[in-house]
Amino acid sequence: MSLPKSKLLIILIIVTILIIALNIGMAIFKNQKSIEEGSLPATNIKPNIENLNLKYQYKGELSEVSKTATVYNIAKQQVLTPNLAQEIAQSLGFTEPAEGLDDISGTVYLFKKNDGNTTLTIYPNPLKIKYSDYSQTQGEPVEQKTIISLAQDFLTKNNFIEKPFALSKPYFEYKAVDFQGILIDPETSQDIKYAKISYNLDLEETPIVDQNSQTYPIEITSRLDGTILKAEITFIPNEIIKIGTADLAPAKDALDAINNGTGSIVKLNNPKIAYTQIDNQDITTATLYSLELIYVYDYDNQILAPFYRFSGVGNNKNGDVLEIEVLINALPQEYFKK
Repeated sequence: MSLPKSKLLIILIIVTILIIALNIGMAIFKNQKSIEEGSLPATNIKPNIENLNLKYQYKGELSEVSKTATVYNIAKQQVLTPNLAQEIAQSLGFTEPAEGLDDISGTVYLFKKNDGNTTLTIYPNPLKIKYSDYSQTQGEPVEQKTIISLAQDFLTKNNFIEKPFALSKPYFEYKAVDFQGILIDPETSQDIKYAKISYNLDLEETPIVDQNSQTYPIEITSRLDGTILKAEITFIPNEIIKIGTADLAPAKDALDAINNGTGSIVKLNNPKIAYTQIDNQDITTATLYSLELIYVYDYDNQILAPFYRFSGVGNNKNGDVLEIEVLINALPQEYFKK
């Protein structure tokens, strides 16, 4: 006895739905694969500030952050060849041959336009460019949103942002210039000469910072008329693969750890001067007020590793406010290879 066609159709629909649900479940399980203990290389952060034994207190409640994070394998950095350097240079309007310079990171390529006032320097490992254009004079000032829009146009038209990464919200600062031509914070509006726009690259709304510089991977200095004076861009390979997910160390444990000497001070800056020299007699305590989860681009081990970034301020003996940032690995030690 055969089933009626209507019942057979219902059974086929149910079976199809079950198969689809099973495939979705398997895909989710695959994407949520847990990372095994002792399987990850440890990411080393070189501190920008050495030999400070600070004590930190956190103002208010610790910020809420995710309790888990995904760790990613990332493609090996593209080798900087003369052809690749020339390709990047041509996209920015440079047509003259490069001058090759020896650097600790490898061969650096320097391009100049015929006017001699526009230059492009391309660095390897990680791939990074420094662009400057002194060929133009300051025009009529425009409003902040126009300066930001022109900076983003510069990045977009040159295809500097590629999926899966996205450009973060801009961090905008007006800047003065000291006697050496270095950007500093203005004391009055009359001191303002330029605008600085900084961007993170975000992966699923989580910022990515470079293993060594630990700063914004994209920094643009604009004239007040919105034209680009300088741009520094670190390129991060956009080919990434999920290794798995891991439970993060509690943020309170991370704060205790940096008070016990773990973690790296990556920023301790007096915004009023170009260079900040600090020792233990200048500052002994700091107040932290911000905590966020970030990824560190570890190009040595080819991974994106989750870190906690604590931000705050301290005061030196002269009463100046110093900006401070501390990075510490967000993963418990048992995840790392011995």
